[in-house]
Amino acid sequence: MALNEEESAQAISALAMRCGGCGAKVGATVLSRALATLQPVERSEVLVGLHAPDDAAVVRIPTGKDAVHTIDFFRAFIDDPYVFGKVAANHALGDIFAMGAEAQTATAVATVPQGLEAKVEDTVYQMMRGAVEVLNEAGCALVGGHTGEGSELALGFAVNGLIDAGGASALTKGGLHPGQVLILTKPIGTGTLFAAHARLGARGRWIDAALASMCQSNRQGASCLREHGATACTDLTGFGLLGHLVEMTRPSEVDAEIDLTA
Repeated sequence: MALNEEESAQAISALAMRCGGCGAKVGATVLSRALATLQPVERSEVLVGLHAPDDAAVVRIPTGKDAVHTIDFFRAFIDDPYVFGKVAANHALGDIFAMGAEAQTATAVATVPQGLEAKVEDTVYQMMRGAVEVLNEAGCALVGGHTGEGSELALGFAVNGLIDAGGASALTKGGLHPGQVLILTKPIGTGTLFAAHARLGARGRWIDAALASMCQSNRQGASCLREHGATACTDLTGFGLLGHLVEMTRPSEVDAEIDLTA
């Protein structure tokens, strides 16, 4: 592949010693171009956000509401930055929905491998386009973020949500009661599938189905649970079914029985 003079200089820079700290940020010009066409949803509570970027966002909490905060971050496990952006955003929003809350705002933090500006720009654009689509669908306004250079692509979000004041409507892990049933809103086992995929032991259609599920929001599922009187909920992710179930049964002081044939 032939490079022009500017690209050659960028390639040399990418191979040279890289800075740490604030010097490891992705360039402002690259970021501006990558994010220019994205249109995050607007919310009236956002007083200072991406429409007028500043050192931090300023967001109003509506009367009668409490704030719910969560953060989530992980490295890319697929080669498609657009799909990865959708998965990462859904993953971060899941904790908000599991608490019975409404997503309000999000700030992003991303690590992007160094390289030619055009490649970095396209990667950031594709990843954030997927993420913003998911955030917008949830009514969650992206209000800021931070990027840095690193060896692997990674993305995470700090998400703020809203819930009725007082906390009585929160779906906590410790709200299980005797006689209740456990409901899974989505298939489980994606971690096992991708571990097999890394060893070339998974079929393509299995991975496609897993990614489709991971790109599906739990927003409506959580809303359905609230409407039908659910008293406890959790976002089932890295610790698996048993790990998260223990996190619920212990504070609830109940036991659970799992029927694998159900």
